[in-house]
Amino acid sequence: PTETVFNEDSADLDFRVETDANTHGLFVDAGSDLVSIGQSDLRAKLSIGKAKSGSSAESSNLLSLEPTGTFAIGDTANITFHKGSTTNARISGYYGDDNIAYGELVFSTRRYTTDSLDEGFRLDNRGALLVGTTTNGTTATGTVIRATGEVLMTRSGGQPLLLNRTTNGGSLIELRKDN
Repeated sequence: PTETVFNEDSADLDFRVETDANTHGLFVDAGSDLVSIGQSDLRAKLSIGKAKSGSSAESSNLLSLEPTGTFAIGDTANITFHKGSTTNARISGYYGDDNIAYGELVFSTRRYTTDSLDEGFRLDNRGALLVGTTTNGTTATGTVIRATGEVLMTRSGGQPLLLNRTTNGGSLIELRKDN
């Protein structure tokens, strides 16, 4: 045989695998067609959870995405959103190594106007938010908000900044130094 089938007759019979410390290491609820890992509380098609051991704050790795083998600059691990065979959105974790391992998060969406999957924004390895650009600087069109508070806006035509207020009160812009 090339596979093992459980519940081939489609009975409303749950499937549960226990681990040393968890009664619901893997749980399939046959009636709701939901799966959970590490918990009995089913909230979505796939639920992943870990029981807390106390009342203090904890950090848990519930999901790890990582390529295997030899890493190269630009390798990614992705969470991809599909409709049929069309990729509609993707969150990518980029791996890099310039003598120091680093990572970046990239958010891409399928654009209505181009019907292509394009990068919308990224959080780079220096803590900067890059919108409409992959370059942390002013050489390419887009907006960069750096972790230092510096904001860079570059546009190839027209004004790079438009401020609009829909009411009459207050200042439109305030510039300060040392406060």
